[in-house]
Amino acid sequence: MKAKRVLVLTHHGGGGVRLFRQQWAVEHNAELLILFVREQRLILCEAETESEWPLTALDSPAFVQQLTSTPLDAVMIDHVWGFPLERLLSFLELFPVPYDIHIHDYLAACPQLFFITPKGHYCGQEKEVRICRHCSRTGIGRRLMEEMVGRAGSIEEWRRWQLELLQKARRIIVPSQSAKQVMQGYFPELDYVVQPHPVYRQPPPNGESKRSRELRIGIAGHMAVHKGSKQVLELIGKLDRRKLPVKLFLYGNADHLLAKKASPVFIQRGEFQRDQLPVLLAADQIDLVLIPSICPETFSYTTREALNSGYPVLCFELGAQAEAVQETDGGWTVAPFHAEALYQKIAELLSQPDEVRLAARRLQKKWSAR
Repeated sequence: MKAKRVLVLTHHGGGGVRLFRQQWAVEHNAELLILFVREQRLILCEAETESEWPLTALDSPAFVQQLTSTPLDAVMIDHVWGFPLERLLSFLELFPVPYDIHIHDYLAACPQLFFITPKGHYCGQEKEVRICRHCSRTGIGRRLMEEMVGRAGSIEEWRRWQLELLQKARRIIVPSQSAKQVMQGYFPELDYVVQPHPVYRQPPPNGESKRSRELRIGIAGHMAVHKGSKQVLELIGKLDRRKLPVKLFLYGNADHLLAKKASPVFIQRGEFQRDQLPVLLAADQIDLVLIPSICPETFSYTTREALNSGYPVLCFELGAQAEAVQETDGGWTVAPFHAEALYQKIAELLSQPDEVRLAARRLQKKWSAR
């Protein structure tokens, strides 16, 4: 069967957005033309070829003609990072096919991207325009506001353009009920289609039975402020001071807060291949996985992959990460979103080791029944 030709607007990063795009292309037998903004220039990638264009190309019918010289079957928006919104809307109207939008984060509502303030705190999905206006005048929010709606842009204008982009989409696809609820909080007049991403079960290899009473906790994924690096740093300090028999293992890159942290309770394993995570967790005799994100994830591949591999998960009570844990009865969610809440739950689990084993058995039973 001939591959579909699909134009994808996205950002130039990786993570879950890239993984989703790769899976989507395979699942839909699609050949992707990838368009994103890098350093105020359009980058077009097709097969092994990359070409560079000025942002003004979005205004050019000739650019659209080049993109459609071989007819497109679909247009998909993964992300609009860096695209000037007014110009982008005019650009999309030049195509003969409608576009779908996939929601991977909450940029439409918050130019700070993750509801994280410039001081590194989760804002609780603030709705008060006055507060959002003040927050968006600093940090990454200010930069994106200037690039995407202009130097005189406001949070009201930002959301107005984002709403128009969403309204004109054929479908707005979200990967979790949690993501739908968050988007409805800012754009209640829209309809959303819930389509979870595929996550494949990877059973862990049989390893030696654990001989130590030490509680071993894996943290999977690259760390950043919105992924909870401050909370992990504080948790390490609490574990160091209170001398609990607990070790934290980080699989992924540490950010500037954690990269040079030296502690006997914190072991950094570095980058890993996604399909190797169950092997690494088994080799380190991990008991449970900690997802310390302080922002509501729209899906959280890492949470789902840990649960699908039979590892209970501890996370904060927000976003799709908590939704996944609660759906599967596969772990624990805590609040408030501070290191002390994580510490207290870890101390409780350490005193009740059967609770961790029972959570793991529930997950194994769930997956073996499928």
